[in-house]
Amino acid sequence: MKYLRIFYALSFFCSVALPAQPVLFDFNSGPIHTSLPITLTVSGITAHFSATGDGFSIQDYFGNNFIPIGFSGLFLSPNSVFASDLVIHFDQTLTDFSILYAPEEYGCDSSATMRVTAYLRGSYVGTTTKIASTPGTWPVDTLRCSFPQGFDSVVVHYDHHPLSGCTDWGPIFAADDMTVTPSAVQLPIVTTNAATNITDVSAVLNGTVDANGSTTTAMFEWGTTDAYGNFAPPETITVAASPKAISFTLTPLSPSVTYHYRVTATNSGGTSNSADGVFTTADTISIYSTIKQYWNMVSVPVNAPDYTKATLYPTAVSDAFAYLGGYVTTPVLATGTGYWLRFDSAQTVVVAGMPCMQNSVPVQTGWNLIGSISVPVGTSSISSIPAGLIASDFFGYSHSYLVSDTIWPGSGYWVKTNGPGILVISSAGTTPANNPVRFIPNNELPPPPPDEQRSGFTPGSSAQFALDQNYPNPFNPVTTFRFRVSAFGMVTLKIYNPVGEVVSTVVNEELPPGEYRRSWAAGTIASGVYFYRLLAGNTVEMKTLVFLR
Repeated sequence: MKYLRIFYALSFFCSVALPAQPVLFDFNSGPIHTSLPITLTVSGITAHFSATGDGFSIQDYFGNNFIPIGFSGLFLSPNSVFASDLVIHFDQTLTDFSILYAPEEYGCDSSATMRVTAYLRGSYVGTTTKIASTPGTWPVDTLRCSFPQGFDSVVVHYDHHPLSGCTDWGPIFAADDMTVTPSAVQLPIVTTNAATNITDVSAVLNGTVDANGSTTTAMFEWGTTDAYGNFAPPETITVAASPKAISFTLTPLSPSVTYHYRVTATNSGGTSNSADGVFTTADTISIYSTIKQYWNMVSVPVNAPDYTKATLYPTAVSDAFAYLGGYVTTPVLATGTGYWLRFDSAQTVVVAGMPCMQNSVPVQTGWNLIGSISVPVGTSSISSIPAGLIASDFFGYSHSYLVSDTIWPGSGYWVKTNGPGILVISSAGTTPANNPVRFIPNNELPPPPPDEQRSGFTPGSSAQFALDQNYPNPFNPVTTFRFRVSAFGMVTLKIYNPVGEVVSTVVNEELPPGEYRRSWAAGTIASGVYFYRLLAGNTVEMKTLVFLR
């Protein structure tokens, strides 16, 4: 077992099945006249001895040079006439334990009851008792326990004084020659594999687990140091499935941060930990935008390394149209500005770059097509220079115009102002702005898309019913839902668990047509997959979300 443990410590690349052999601790290598606690290692097994009460010490005889019959060399002797328990912790799992003991008794016809109780990782396993078969003076016998499921600590306890025929006794005992047998179950073999699919906000952790002959529970530990502190959900690895590659998608993470991870696996033989793995998230962020077929209003929500339309939106089939009192095409885009782009099919577009957490967007009198930043911002928190600039509602576009209460990353928006100025869109804008915009809704709609006929745009048409994927997803502890309703009426948005029970109601109110954002904190619910369902009138849509605690 000694050499087996060395191989585990190296990197858990291999395992050697060695027969379990009894190991004797005779205390002769212990420090004489030393009181517990002490630690002894024999044949690769380490035992830590401690005690309650006045405890024990390593001695070579009692007073008057007396040694119990069967004891030899050094042994554990009680430090006083008051009862003490002998507590022994081992560094690996055992199946058998025995220890020679001698209770304090003088010329007795019966003997005390001794007890040994076994534990595994602090949980009770079992207990046995023993009464010396040959009473007398400091009678000697062996206290044993054997539990195939394994244990890693024992408590030796003076359980009861002699029942009869003994008037001269004390509740103490001496001990010698402890023998233990390690578990035949081999530890799991675990390996750290390189993390993959590393982005600014996520990464896939990878590892390999070999159950090594016994059903094993494995999981990833991770954190920003090699102390880890976070745990992925555990996975059961059977012998038949071994070795098995395991992985876990870690999200959300922070950009440009170094993370540590490892695989930890446990079976009845104990726990193995793989070598420390390290990765660093990208120093850029990626914004995912849902694109509809035909015309879309988009914007660049990051500080991109290349602002050309061909690089940012390579699948677009039209020029990029900005608005300066009329449409103008441009091959190079900019943050803060909204653009029309046409696509031949629905798709997801990813724009990557350094975070843009604030933007000061110039506007002119009349209609302005503006952009977004890297995080959602409520329109009520947008401020203006000069203060009190009057503006219309903000309009997004999804085959038709709809009022939006949120500026979403990657989208473009129309807004009409009563004069020139600057709109300040900031990630700090989670509370009403110091210089708020004065919103005065009107019935006027923004200009139509650049190709009104091909886009299918109908002036005055209502918003289409839609439910977007929650963001972020997976999440902990808060996520945001974005949805659109096409007619005034009662709207509900509810969260369901996998068996169809409602765990939370996010929206339950009458709403006019438009686009809405609602945040939800998961609270105390368990990690897992849930469903969210939007109902408006007779129209319903449902999607899934993932909560990671």
